[in-house]
Amino acid sequence: LYVDYRSLRLGTQVRLGRQSATGGGVLGRFDGVQASYVFRPKWRLNAVAGVPTDKLLDSKRRFYGTWIDADAITQNISGSLYIIQQTVDGTVDRRGLGTELRYFNGGISLSSMLDYDLVLRGLNIASLQGTWSQADTTTVNALYDRRATPMLMLGNALFFQPTRFDANDPNVILQPARRLKELLDTTTLEALRQQVKATNSYTTQALLGITRPLGKNWQAGADIRFTDLGAIAPVPEILPLGQGRSRNRSVGAQLIGTNLYSSRDTHVLSLSLLNGSAALPLGNGAFRDFTYTGRLLAYNNATVLNEWWQLEPSLKYYLQSDSDGVRTTRWSPGLRVTWRATKRFSIESEVNAEISKTTSPANASAGDRTQNANRLYYYLGGRYDL
Repeated sequence: LYVDYRSLRLGTQVRLGRQSATGGGVLGRFDGVQASYVFRPKWRLNAVAGVPTDKLLDSKRRFYGTWIDADAITQNISGSLYIIQQTVDGTVDRRGLGTELRYFNGGISLSSMLDYDLVLRGLNIASLQGTWSQADTTTVNALYDRRATPMLMLGNALFFQPTRFDANDPNVILQPARRLKELLDTTTLEALRQQVKATNSYTTQALLGITRPLGKNWQAGADIRFTDLGAIAPVPEILPLGQGRSRNRSVGAQLIGTNLYSSRDTHVLSLSLLNGSAALPLGNGAFRDFTYTGRLLAYNNATVLNEWWQLEPSLKYYLQSDSDGVRTTRWSPGLRVTWRATKRFSIESEVNAEISKTTSPANASAGDRTQNANRLYYYLGGRYDL
């Protein structure tokens, strides 16, 4: 809920209340004020101040920042440059310096983001995403995204706490701190900053995909995906086993049909081949390798029967086996139904089932161990379009 005031004559805008981030390094929803001023054509100066709506235990966080938007650095390039500071219990939580750049030229569009913390001296986000659309509607998508996990902020120290003892009685163990001020009573600010960096890793994601038309009613697509979650070295008293590196890769193909038997029906048949690896901690800084392979076959359909009814059936089959000898199969049928009672009001219902079977290898005391699990999910809701 917010109030938004704009003056086209003066080139100003002010938004006050609960709102979502629109740039400037703001990470999420907040309560506060955001203002902007167009000081020359296609150039805008912005300022923001507020309080994040997501709570961090009992700590109090506030932030303020400024950025400049340029909608036409050149004919094809636009972007922004920002600096933002957030405090937690009066201490600097993060001080981000970043930029966003966008490039558009014909069927090519690129967008990038870079965020660096000046206090913790670490990269938070480095991202590049692009799309290339050709005249025959063939589309190529690419993504590279590397970011700190979790985002570098001093407040993260509240989630990785060593055992604290009472300064007056070393035999008394204190309760975990709920405010940063409590941690600073027993350690230094620099030590907390080093702790945050020591318990942080980086997640890297990459994607390359293509979709190409095969005729009036058909398209074919393919993609390659990669995810890498970085390792964390053991941290005494906080993360004694550390975190091993894990990687996941997949190759997928899709066949998409539209309007095959009506004016509004869509069919998507997809196949994905997956494999992954992880280093599982054993203790004393040692890890063991774990790998898995998976196969996913899925079909999704959306059919508009008439102006009142829409059906969306789906079916998924997944098969996985891993280096521990565990084999899992899973069937997942589903159906979503929408009934538009009036032009503005509709009733939606969905049911999904999951039928899985997991088989573990035999051991010395028993034969193969098999576990069957069935799950059913259902919901009914109403929707009113204003």
